[in-house]
Amino acid sequence: MAADEAPLTATAAAAEGVPSQGVELPAPIGLPEGWKCYQKRYLTGPTAGQPYVRFTGGADFKHKGILSVRAAIRKDAEDKGLDPDEEVAKYDKVKQEKAEALAKAKEEAGRLSGAKREEAINRFREKLGTLDGPTCQAITGWKCEFSHSVNCNQTHVTYIDPEGIRYVSLKDIECCLGFRMRNNADEIVELVKEARTKANPSNFARASHTARQSAYSQGTASIASLFTKGGGGGGAKAESPGGDREAEETAEERAEQPNPPSTPPAQPRGA
Repeated sequence: MAADEAPLTATAAAAEGVPSQGVELPAPIGLPEGWKCYQKRYLTGPTAGQPYVRFTGGADFKHKGILSVRAAIRKDAEDKGLDPDEEVAKYDKVKQEKAEALAKAKEEAGRLSGAKREEAINRFREKLGTLDGPTCQAITGWKCEFSHSVNCNQTHVTYIDPEGIRYVSLKDIECCLGFRMRNNADEIVELVKEARTKANPSNFARASHTARQSAYSQGTASIASLFTKGGGGGGAKAESPGGDREAEETAEERAEQPNPPSTPPAQPRGA
């Protein structure tokens, strides 16, 4: 395990108001009975402050710092004298079936229109009310991408679920979740309620502000380049601070980077 993946120290945990082992989360599907899932935070490096998950279990919780559910299943099977490969295969099958069912439900929900779409949205709102941006940002496994249009002076948010499906409005998400509530209402209710307890409007606004600053700074750099030595003709091309790495950076990598601190502006349009 890397140094920056070490468990929270007692001092750091006390400062954050959490136990030294981290914050216990609901056990994910497939985690062996009796095992626990903890969320901790990196203490050093470029990801300092970002959360990560580890598992612990076995007799007297002798297995600590396990990185994945599959690894936990192997440890548990070895302890019980079972075939680890067989137990992992059972887990993979259940996980695959669930993923296929979820993908099918999302595909069907994406094709909903008219009365059926409104029915799915109403089903969601009857149980959970309307969604907002900070809540969607806090849903486990989801990400947000912020982009700002200088031409219309508006910040747009794209919401990305764990399977990589992208949603451009909050009503699209309500429709999808409302459609899934036909068979998994309790699961969706728990998912959204948990997100609402973790939602941070300031972080959401800060990310929007960062996108706006980035859009205008790029425009300013383009204008400034017209007045550099050599003008717009044969002058040397200005390099971006990130060089080739900036050009190669993927949208997913940018979404995973922590947002720099700044003064939160007004809330962006989320729907």
